[in-house]
Amino acid sequence: MSNRFWSNVASVLSGTAVAQAVPILGSLALARFYLPSAFGSYSVWVGVVLILAVMATLRLEMALVVVEDGQPRRDAAQLVFVTVVLVALLGGAVLALLWTFGLMLADLRSPFLLGSAILAAAMTALSDSWQTWAAADGHYRALIRIRVVQVIAIVGAQLGAVLVATTPEMLVVGHLLGLLGAICVAAWQLPMTFPPLRGLAHRLYAFWTSHSRFPLFALPADSINSISAQLPLMVVATRFGSESAGFLALTMRVLGAPLALLGRSVLDVFRRHAADAFRRKGDCRSEYLSTFRILLAGSLVFVVGTIFLAQPIFEIGFGSKWAMAGVMAMWLAPLFALRFVASPLSYVFYIVGRQNVDLVWQIGLISVVIGALWLPATLQETLLAYTYGYSAMYVIYLGISYHYSKGRHA
Repeated sequence: MSNRFWSNVASVLSGTAVAQAVPILGSLALARFYLPSAFGSYSVWVGVVLILAVMATLRLEMALVVVEDGQPRRDAAQLVFVTVVLVALLGGAVLALLWTFGLMLADLRSPFLLGSAILAAAMTALSDSWQTWAAADGHYRALIRIRVVQVIAIVGAQLGAVLVATTPEMLVVGHLLGLLGAICVAAWQLPMTFPPLRGLAHRLYAFWTSHSRFPLFALPADSINSISAQLPLMVVATRFGSESAGFLALTMRVLGAPLALLGRSVLDVFRRHAADAFRRKGDCRSEYLSTFRILLAGSLVFVVGTIFLAQPIFEIGFGSKWAMAGVMAMWLAPLFALRFVASPLSYVFYIVGRQNVDLVWQIGLISVVIGALWLPATLQETLLAYTYGYSAMYVIYLGISYHYSKGRHA
């Protein structure tokens, strides 16, 4: 793979170095003020927001990478933003109906938490769409600014909210303020005007139909993936209580934040270079293998470090009341390592138009996850079953994605 690829990765990665540290440093401070039960309730709310945010775009923001550079991509970005607003309004009406009939999670039964979840999902979807647009155009500096501001603003606002109260609602307010800051920066970096109303319905329909594989296959696949990722918090909160969910939430936040940002930095560059390679030569095998080797080496270092250092680090950094979170980190380390490798490379499915295969795998994944979370009797058995079941599915995922990276040579 060309040096330019890794130069761009280094640029995105170095620019988000602050963002990688902020969630962990913020958690160190937040853990001193909030009880595990409050952190658990907030984390269930975040899980619902992330699931809804995936649905809000219909995954059409992924089509921005395959749209031609310049004005065609800008026009497509406008239609993605309109889609987010329309879906958010529809989703809000559906959730309000479910709330009316009492069909909501216990942690979302208050009108404030439900309404704020809908608003946060729409804002998250808009922010993610702006970031995808920036990455697709190669505007990595703009991408870095949006991402850094979002992370810093959320943590900063949540720490400020401590002065008012140490409740889950204050964590939610801080989260909303942080998302607002990210959207303001995104609008400044990549200005976007609302498209003309005349003929808008026709343009939306044409855009949706020309990229129909994304809502038909990528949307259910990524929705299932998001549910699979957030389901542990919801099930643990239901089966073992908010305190256990709080320990798990902190574990997932500390392990996931740096790995997610590192992996996303690679993805932001990989999808552009791999898509270009596929258009030029009909495959992206060399780009895939080079990226895989680097990610695998990093994941091995992560696993070894977590097994030996997680428990003392959590006790020293967050206090003795969070010791259980360090134990959970050791249980979950293999899963996070494989996610770090597989997530960036999964974009191959979009490049080669095999979203239907991805959907089949996601259905198998959620079946494994549901069984792992509900069948074991104890918390430890549940999380270990979840880790190894999910990890086995990731190994299969990597094999399939590599096969498709060979393109017409497969």
